[in-house]
Amino acid sequence: MHSRTVFRLFWALTFLLSGCSVDMDTLHSELYCDSQVSNWHKIGELPAHTGKDSFPGIAAAFYGSLGDYLIIAGGTNFPDGHPFFNGSKKNYESRGLIYSVADGDLALVKTFELPEPSGYGATVKHENSLYFVGGANEKGFLNSVIKVALEKDGTPNIQKLPPLPLAWSDGGAAVYDDRLYLFGGKVNGEAINDVISVPLHGANSNDVIKHRGIPGTLTRTSFPSIKLGKGMYIFGGLYSDPSDGKYVLADSYRFDFITGEWKALSDITLDGLPYSVLGASAVQLGPQSVLLLGGVNYEIFNDTLAKLSNLKGEALSDFKKHYFSQPPDYYQFSRVQMEYRTDIDRWLPLNSKLPFNGGAGPVQVIRSGEYIYHFGGEIKPVVRTPDIYRGEIGR
Repeated sequence: MHSRTVFRLFWALTFLLSGCSVDMDTLHSELYCDSQVSNWHKIGELPAHTGKDSFPGIAAAFYGSLGDYLIIAGGTNFPDGHPFFNGSKKNYESRGLIYSVADGDLALVKTFELPEPSGYGATVKHENSLYFVGGANEKGFLNSVIKVALEKDGTPNIQKLPPLPLAWSDGGAAVYDDRLYLFGGKVNGEAINDVISVPLHGANSNDVIKHRGIPGTLTRTSFPSIKLGKGMYIFGGLYSDPSDGKYVLADSYRFDFITGEWKALSDITLDGLPYSVLGASAVQLGPQSVLLLGGVNYEIFNDTLAKLSNLKGEALSDFKKHYFSQPPDYYQFSRVQMEYRTDIDRWLPLNSKLPFNGGAGPVQVIRSGEYIYHFGGEIKPVVRTPDIYRGEIGR
């Protein structure tokens, strides 16, 4: 055996014995040690509203971190029961919660109210503020941009900026060069794959720039995304009207803010099969890696959407009764801690899985320092949880 090969295999064995991962396909060029997120445990629950005994949890909220504070605002739930079995309607929250995590523990320090109830918008962190962009509520789709900054004691400063020139939801957003970019999602409830940008602090119709749309499909909604450096990463999502029955998307792309061009990335796979991050949340794990938590099951959700689209009458009612009656484990929302490596364009599951029901809806996940906080989310279709978990980043 060639001496160089022996040397590489020696280091590969060393990395494996230390608990790190080795990509044997790229062993000729790189060995690396994956970050690990472990010691997950429940550290609290989202509080009930005044006068209520419990809180049904939330999905599709605005969320982010500013310094030693975590912010959760808005979102959706079903406090009055299931829409199929009880005929109840989706509720949109207006409450905001501010938690201190200065020492790793979680302490609720402030609450606030959004200008109106909302969910399914996007949160953008820019400089020392969070921007809550678009969304929807029971009245329709929103064109609002809400700026949230914090005083040193966590007191919120809420500012409603000039509205977007369109009502937008269910997509990704980022700020680059003082422009707010909107990726895919829905405009007035209609799914798109467009990319537009407007000045962050207010726009009119003359300020809108249309960029190249997201590749792959004609529409794309409900995808996790993250801005890293000069690029925006788009992972999977939902295709609203496929001809081949594949509603759940497993492709991924990077948008270059400098050139305006898109680059196709590796498809999202696990054990060689398409893997869904629809309804998941993305956080930066390392300088060249992204962690995605949550997501619906690829096969189960595709099959379900096909039946909901094609069955009629009693057959549709019977399917809904069966489908919505199952326990959370039936739906197989992902417990995999899925890492995407930007340097080698590879999908790599971390060694351990979440020790609790995976989330969707989408779920709210925030990194602060060396901890990751997992707030609520759907644990099965319609049903949310108020549970809050914390995991620890290590190597």
